[in-house]
Amino acid sequence: MNANFNIKNDNLVRVGGHKKFNPSIIVLMEADINYTKVHLNSGKVIYVATNLKKLEERLATNVSFFRSHRSFIINLNHVINTCGEDTIQLANNKTVLVARRRKEALVQKLACLKMAV
Repeated sequence: MNANFNIKNDNLVRVGGHKKFNPSIIVLMEADINYTKVHLNSGKVIYVATNLKKLEERLATNVSFFRSHRSFIINLNHVINTCGEDTIQLANNKTVLVARRRKEALVQKLACLKMAV
């Protein structure tokens, strides 16, 4: 069953081919050479033949997404905890790397999101 049945088409993000998702159900996008693994909050992992740079461009207007590392785009609404200096834990129990040069921007963006809530 499609998790997006109550969502208008303009709210959906095209992640590859004919696959469109509500951005709120995307937890993480992980680079895999020229493919991307899209991790959903249901636990499903979907492979798409779209690279991470292209997906980052499509999500540029959505403030909930952040490129934490060259291999990851995370949904900040699914961040549970920061673990040490260079990793964060997500709602699906995955830990992802944060690049040293992007750590400060991540902290600022998380602070902005908390203030907006």
